Amino acid sequence: MTLSPGRILPRDMNERQFGEWSRKQMAATVEDTFIVTPEWSGFSVEPTGRLVSVDLGALIVLYPESGTFTGTSNTNGMIMFHGIDGINPPVHATIIVRDDAGDTIGEAYVTSIAPGSIQFAIPVLQVPGTDAVPVLNPAGFTASGTKGWRGQIMFPKVPLRRGGGSNY
Repeated sequence: MTLSPGRILPRDMNERQFGEWSRKQMAATVEDTFIVTPEWSGFSVEPTGRLVSVDLGALIVLYPESGTFTGTSNTNGMIMFHGIDGINPPVHATIIVRDDAGDTIGEAYVTSIAPGSIQFAIPVLQVPGTDAVPVLNPAGFTASGTKGWRGQIMFPKVPLRRGGGSNY
């Protein structure tokens, strides 16, 4: 949390102080907001709309300006090409993906294979018709019908190290 110059927490500020602090915080956020029109792979009719990117320092938040990206599928994969700098692979985020059957928890991830892009995965059963645990599969979408994602994706700007240790 950013403190005011006098080291006053926002909850302890009077109305005037809080208003001034809020305007400064919003101005900093607006300066770090970018809006792009992404390109897509995996659609016969691509999703329309713009992607909002907000740089929060250690995190980048991405979300559809309209709240949802959906289009008509023509393959079982889905990739969004956004061209936004600062998201360094490998990073993964849990999101809500839409497939012909409805919304489900899925994954968005960035790899070094395609910088400036995000690949999406959806949970599928390894052996259909069993009680097996579903696994995330980037080729698990229905190859026809509607697919997309909604909500927001939050990525760290620097990938977190696994197995303990510091990121610094």
